[in-house]
Amino acid sequence: MALYDRHGSADRLFLDGEWIKGGGGSRDVVNPSDGGTLASTGIADTEDVDRAVQAGRAAQLSWAEAPFDDRAKVLRKAGQLLEENAAECADWLMRDFEEILKEHNLSPAQYNVLRILRTAGPVGMACHEIGERMITRD
Repeated sequence: MALYDRHGSADRLFLDGEWIKGGGGSRDVVNPSDGGTLASTGIADTEDVDRAVQAGRAAQLSWAEAPFDDRAKVLRKAGQLLEENAAECADWLMRDFEEILKEHNLSPAQYNVLRILRTAGPVGMACHEIGERMITRD
């Protein structure tokens, strides 16, 4: 079973625990790296957004009131699902990664150097900005 069922959720929004048709219609989700269609999703209108905010507020209150062990169980299950579906998650992340490489004309090694520098504090950020200008210049 796939983590994301693109056929069962086509043209829909997941709102308040159920898949619904969005009041704003639907649209295709395009893979920026190759222009292909990844899925089709529902578009929320203002009523959908209001409903989502109300559902989120109610869910937060019940989550805050839930005992620690119950919340921990939910988080452990989420971690288990991520582990069980790691290959699918990696595939989706790689599609994003490929687009970043193409958009900035970077090799994977160049991207990793910039990513590491970005997380290295103020000096790393300064080096990141210099490196980014050097790597991406025409």
